Order: sequence, then C-alpha cells, then structure tokens
Amino acid sequence: MAGALVGGAFLSASLQVLFDRLASREVVSFLRGQKLSDALLKKLERKLLVVHAVLNDAEVKQFTDPYVKKWLVLLKEVVYDAEDILDEIATEALRHKMEAAESQTSTSQVGNIMDMSTWVHAPFDSQSIEKRVEEIIDRLEDMARDRAVLGLKEGVGEKLSQRWPSTSLVDESLVYGRDDEKQKMIKQVLSDNARRDEIGVISIVGMGGLGKTTLAQLLYNDPRVMEHFDLKAWVCVSEEFDPIRVTKTILEEITSSAFETNNLNQLQVKLKERINTKKFLLVLDDVWNEDSSNWAMLQTPLKGGAKGSKIVVTTRSTNVAAVMRAVYSQCLGELSSEDSWSLFRKLAFENGDSSAYPQLEAIGKKIVDKCQGLPLTVKTVGGLLHSEVEARKWDDILNCQIWDLSTDTVLPALRLSYNYLPSHLKQCFAYCSIFPKDYELEKEQLILLWMAEGLLQESKGKRRMEESGSGIGELKELSDIKGTLRISKLQNVKCGRNARETNLKDKMYMEKLVLDWEAGDIIQDGDIIDNLRPHTNLKRLSINRFGGSRFPTWVANPLFSNLQTLELWDCKNCLSLPPLGQLPSLEHLRISGMNGIERVGSEFYHYGNASSSIAVKPSFPSLQTLTFQWMGNWEKWLCCGCRRGEFPRLQELCMWCCPKLTGKLPKQLRSLKKLEIGGCPQLLVASLRVPAISELTMVDCGKLHLKRPSSGFTALQTSHVKISNISQWKQLPVGVHSLSIRECDSVETLIEEEPL
Repeated sequence: MAGALVGGAFLSASLQVLFDRLASREVVSFLRGQKLSDALLKKLERKLLVVHAVLNDAEVKQFTDPYVKKWLVLLKEVVYDAEDILDEIATEALRHKMEAAESQTSTSQVGNIMDMSTWVHAPFDSQSIEKRVEEIIDRLEDMARDRAVLGLKEGVGEKLSQRWPSTSLVDESLVYGRDDEKQKMIKQVLSDNARRDEIGVISIVGMGGLGKTTLAQLLYNDPRVMEHFDLKAWVCVSEEFDPIRVTKTILEEITSSAFETNNLNQLQVKLKERINTKKFLLVLDDVWNEDSSNWAMLQTPLKGGAKGSKIVVTTRSTNVAAVMRAVYSQCLGELSSEDSWSLFRKLAFENGDSSAYPQLEAIGKKIVDKCQGLPLTVKTVGGLLHSEVEARKWDDILNCQIWDLSTDTVLPALRLSYNYLPSHLKQCFAYCSIFPKDYELEKEQLILLWMAEGLLQESKGKRRMEESGSGIGELKELSDIKGTLRISKLQNVKCGRNARETNLKDKMYMEKLVLDWEAGDIIQDGDIIDNLRPHTNLKRLSINRFGGSRFPTWVANPLFSNLQTLELWDCKNCLSLPPLGQLPSLEHLRISGMNGIERVGSEFYHYGNASSSIAVKPSFPSLQTLTFQWMGNWEKWLCCGCRRGEFPRLQELCMWCCPKLTGKLPKQLRSLKKLEIGGCPQLLVASLRVPAISELTMVDCGKLHLKRPSSGFTALQTSHVKISNISQWKQLPVGVHSLSIRECDSVETLIEEEPL
C-alpha cells in the first residue's frame, strides 16, 4: 500500500513541477533565443495534461488492476525522461545567463568572478533536444490511447473505499485510556468559559487514528452532558465544509425532521428560531476547512443560543482550532502500551482472553508495538486477527504483510492527509520511499537531499531554505542530547500534552536547558511549563519571557541537586518567586525584568512558612552570586531570619534599577566580596556586616547610614570604590585613602589623619 501510494504521489507532484518549468520565464526566453519550436513544447504540455487528467483514477485502480499499475510505471518513466530534458534546458539557460552577466562585468571586477570558460559542459544540441521531445510525445500519445482501454476516467477517480460519516453512537467497551481526557473535556463543556458575545468552542486535536471522534462520542453521550443541554446535534463535516449542508444537518438533528430546501437564508432563519434562548451542544466532527469566512457564516444563527452553549470540534489541524477561536484545545497523544494491548486483546481473542494462547500473546504484543499507540490501527489489526489461532498467520502479520495492505479504514485517512499537501511537499513525501523500510532518517541530511533534488521552494521570507520549522514533538526520541538544548517560541505549544511529548525528564545527559517564549502580555498556560521538567542531572537553567502567573514546582525542587546556575528573565506576569533557597548546589542566580514581583519574603527561601526550618539549615547554602535587575514594582525584601544567615557563601550581590525598593538589605553577608547597587533611590543600606568586601559600587542610591563604617568594610580596596548620592558618611573605611564622589547633596571631610 505504502509503495503504491508513494509512487502515485511522486507522479502527481512531478507532473505539477513539469508544468511549472514549462511555464518558467527563463526556460521560455531561452528556447526562443535558441529558435527551438515553441509549438513542440506546447504539444508536450497538452499530452501531459491528458494523462494527468486520469492520474487520480489510475492511482486508485492500481490496487485492484495490475494493468493499471503497469501503466503507471510506464508513465513514470516518461515523466522522468521529460524531467531530464527540462533539467538540461534549465541548466543551459542558467549558463547563458551567467555568461551574459560576466561579459558585462568591468575589467577590474573580472578577478572576482568565476571564469565561465573553465566550465566543462556538453555542447547544447537543440536538434537533439527536439528529437527527444518528439519521442516523449509519441510515448504519451500511446499512453493516452491506452487510458480508454483501461477504463480510466477524468476527475477525482472512483472512491477507494466508502468512508462512512461518523455518528454520535459509541461502543464504550472498546474505549481504553481516555478517562483523563474525557473528564477534562466534560469539565470544559459544562463550564462557562466563553469570551463575551461568543460561543464556547472546544477543540479535540490530533493526527488521524488517535480517537478524536471516539472522545467526542464519549462526551456527547455522557449523562451529565445530556442533562446539561436543551438541544444537541452531531454533524460529520469531513473535508468538504459546506455551510448549507452543515446548517441543514444541524436543523435535522435538533428537529428530527427533513428539510428539502437548499436556500441558506431560509435554513439559517429556521435554525436561529429553533435554538433561540436554548442551551445547545453542537459537535462538528472531522473539520478540515481553515477558511474563517465559512466559519463566520455558519456561526451567525448559532449566536442566538443561550449562554453556556458549546461547540466541540474534532480536527487534525491546530489552524482549524485557531480559526474557530477555541477557548480550550485537548491534544490527543498515542495510547500507552498497556491500553493498546487491552484494546487489541479485546478484538483479537475470543472473549478478550489471551491466557489460553501464550504463543499468540507474545506475537500479539510485538504487533501492538508496531501500531505505535494509534487506536485505529490497533482496531484494524485486531479485527483481522479475530479468532485466528494459527501462529503462522500471526507471524505473517508481524512480518510486515499487514503494513502493506490497503485496509478500508486506514488508507482513506492516509490519502486525505496526503491530498491536503501542496504539490512540492508531495514530492518531498514521496522522496522518502527510496529509503529501506525502518531506515532512520537524519532530518538535516534529508533536507539537504531534498534541496539537491530541487524539491524545496524558496522561502518568501528571509529564512534559509533548510531552516518547512521544527515541532517540539521531534525531541521525543532524542534521549541522548548532550550539552545545551534551547527551545524557542514556546508560545506556539498549544497544550501540556504536547510539552510532555518532549520527554525532557529522560534526557539525563543534558547539562543546560533554555526555555524561551516570545515577549507578550498574555497569561500563558502553566500546564505547558509544568510538563517541560528536565532530568535532575541538569546543571544550568534559563527561563525567558514565560507568560504564566506562577513558576512550576520543579524549578525549586531539592531533587535538582546538580543545578548550579539559574536565570529568570522577563517573566513579567509571575507574582512570586519560587523557593529557590532549597536548591542545595545553586551557585549563581540572576533575576531580571520580573515586574509582577512586589515582595520577596519567606517564600523565596523555603516552601510555605519558613519558621519550621529556621534553626535547621540556612537558605541558599551554596549561592555565590545573586543579581536582581529591572524589578520595576519590587517594594520589600524580607529576610527569612535564619540564625546562620540566608546566604552563608554569597560573594557577589548586584542590584540594579529597582526604583520602588525600600527597607534594608540582609545584614549578615560575611562572605560578600563585591556589592553593586544602582538605580535604587529608596533603598536604605544600614549596618551591613561585610568584613570580606573588596569592591563597592553605589550609584543613584538612598542614604547610607553607617555609624562605624570602618568596622563594616575592613577589606575594601581603594581602586574599587565608586559612590554617588551619599550624604552622611563621616569617615572612610580603614584602608581607603581615595574616593570618587559625584552627585552628592552634601559632603563633609571624610579623611582623618592616621595616628603616628
């Protein structure tokens, strides 16, 4: 199945590329300059169009008709030969263009340009090209005549298999592993979480075969949901989003009556009358359309429903959920191995009992592993093996036969996904068929191969071609990541389930993790960062522009005993700092741009109330450098009161641009060697006990009240003193004989003569 589908994919895409090249301005201009027959290429194009018209029908019939399959093979050979000719023409056109550019270059610039005379190329023979084009046209004419004999028809082709529309009924005995998702969805459906003057849209998003429809069916038939709504309607939309058909189906669902008219206005008026002031639940199953205007047209009469009305959408596309302005999206992942096995066993064994067939059970578990957690695939394979007790047949299934069969349920889903790809992406998809089964593809290498084959289109923006955007799910299997991992644009991750797929907690060799969101004022889902928990071996962590109101608990978990460096940047919506004082090995901490922070107190040092741990151990036992900067709303810094001091090993304290901060600094900083304070005009620095300090910088600060400064700064070095806005120092610290003073209101004599 896969090979045939891919073969058709390459043909369809290759023909489209041929048409594009035949219409290329460079190719057309070159051919005219070479006096090649324009009519000949037009004839080639017409013959290609003839076979292209029946290609869709041929792709379908090849599975049941070997002659059609052979016809497609011959067509593929013709198309490849035509591609070779056009490649030669395009190359020759490029060579002439570069030679023309070289001839226009001044003598002084010639040395910087490749000498075209050194190119080794075969001479371009226009007569030979014409002869080869004529041969291809003859072959295409023969194939065009054969299409009638083979019964190939123009258009979309016969349906491979009937894909019946979904209904609201569900066999709950065949549902496994969706309890959590069901409860979350029910909570959302029963809540009033819609925006003002809008219908509450809830989406179920996931790839084909994951069970989106099944989850919607469970929701639709839940007793709590049935009791909550006045009206309910189920519509299978599929790939064709027809507002007339969908509106008519909704009306027929809620009235149990047939409507013959196709007048959209009459249908919408009727629908609005029926749902007026009633609370309704509408399920739109299998939505593909991303046109916002169609959605706007459909929802107009639905706005007459009562507050709390809901629309549940199942779709494979996150864009659909965005266009329909979903207030909540449930992203479905694969079933667990246990749930997949339970479903398979239910279908494959009589009464769902595999204990009597230990040999089949062992083979069956290997088959289930190949299903990769897709419920639809598990159900299809389990149904094929139902009541089959011969181990040989189970082995046949295991050894790849099933994976090449055109089953009635899987193939339409694959074809539908394929049909929505642009032609150039169909070629990229088909190119992968040249690799052996189960071959492990390196992404970067594959992209370069696509580029070499000319399968990638140039980006319209400034990004390089090798940069079609990596999804976060690609990290799932990269368990051996070493060094630094940076995950950018996390605002594009839609839900916690997607974040959990990264499996960061299993990447034990990763040393540094950077989690980066784009700047914005939107409060973001904390469930996403909760599920980005790394392995406890992590040494350095940076969280940038996170838009949630709280940090995850794992950030301050003492189990991260190897974490040495932590940076929190521009997380403007966070209202409090996590209890980072519990991290046993934290040496460097930088907190910047946290405009939501107004108070730093005991929660910064310990979980909950710090009083129970005051006498036990100090907070931040290993911290050496601490920086606060750009904290625009920070007003108070409260000490935890630990008898042994909050920062027993702190050597550097830097505080910049905290304009509202008042009060005092921690008193006992016995290991502090460097103190920098700037842009803190209301801060009161008094009675510091910093005997080890050797560098002091204070710019635009509040008053410094030190009755005996000589006792507080015994190690201060002359060359590292920078002071401004200080008015009440009476004498310099011991050892300081030179001081740079600026912007001070009043200065008294600070230097006293030393005794003889």
